Amino acid sequence: MGNWVRGEWVWDFKWRTNLGMHDQDLLTQLIESLRQVRFSTTEDDWCWRHEPGGVFSVKSTYLVLDMRARPQRILPGDDIENLAR
Repeated sequence: MGNWVRGEWVWDFKWRTNLGMHDQDLLTQLIESLRQVRFSTTEDDWCWRHEPGGVFSVKSTYLVLDMRARPQRILPGDDIENLAR
């Protein structure tokens, strides 16, 4: 849908049919909106946010799912002190 020209992305939309006046206006608005977007030329990487190193593991997935499955309870202050003892 486009290509890099002298370090800048240039859109090259292709349509099966000719655009009507209303569609042409919408396309102009779209292109104006897209001009505000800045693309990076660096390659994307996958990162597992549930591990400090960003590497996916079945163990970390299990721990995340296990934590979400447990009901969260808020204990009164006295109960927390008793548990600490």
